[in-house]
Amino acid sequence: MTPNSPIHGVMLMLAAVACFAALDSTTKLVTVAVPMLVAVWFRYAFQAVMTVITLWPSQRQRLFETQRPGLHLARGLLLVATSALAFLSLKVVSVGEFTAIVMLSPIVMSVVSAWRLKQNPGTVGWVCVLGGFVGVLIVMRPGSSLFGWASLLPLGLVATNSAYQLITSELGKTDDLGLGVVEDAKHVHDLQATILHQLGLNHERLTYNYSGRNFRLTDVHGHVVQDVLA
Repeated sequence: MTPNSPIHGVMLMLAAVACFAALDSTTKLVTVAVPMLVAVWFRYAFQAVMTVITLWPSQRQRLFETQRPGLHLARGLLLVATSALAFLSLKVVSVGEFTAIVMLSPIVMSVVSAWRLKQNPGTVGWVCVLGGFVGVLIVMRPGSSLFGWASLLPLGLVATNSAYQLITSELGKTDDLGLGVVEDAKHVHDLQATILHQLGLNHERLTYNYSGRNFRLTDVHGHVVQDVLA
């Protein structure tokens, strides 16, 4: 099994799901053993130390640089609020119900992304969003005696987490978060097309014949990036 095989990807996804389940279960145990503030403090103290140890060799002082400190502060407060709501929620609701309600987060983010970021998930994506929403409603059963004030805590978590993800996406436009390109993404084929353009060659007409087909260096991709040209 190679690292790029589909089976390898499926196994990684299953491992990620298992980690989420273990995280919720251990959080439930921690809420019984220690105060909520202690648990939240230790979680982020450990995360901060491990982040610095891991990224310091490559990032150095850039690890602490930002063009938008206000948004970073808001992002940090939202993350703390999300964790606090998670600990409080697991004190009063079961792990299964908590996990089901929290699964509203990607659903909410899909709607917000389509509205604010103009990132349309497509027909299949919207069908999955609708199916996930129906599944959450089945677990929550709004209007029944099982839906009480305690269900509002994980719903608050969904709200804070969605706001956190939205701010993270906004920060990705200016800060190196390591989460991927947010806007103005360019493919390596665009780089190749631009280099060929500067050499006086049209990448769409520079072809070679192979197996009865005219191939070009950028295949069927690539656009000249005019923004970087003087």
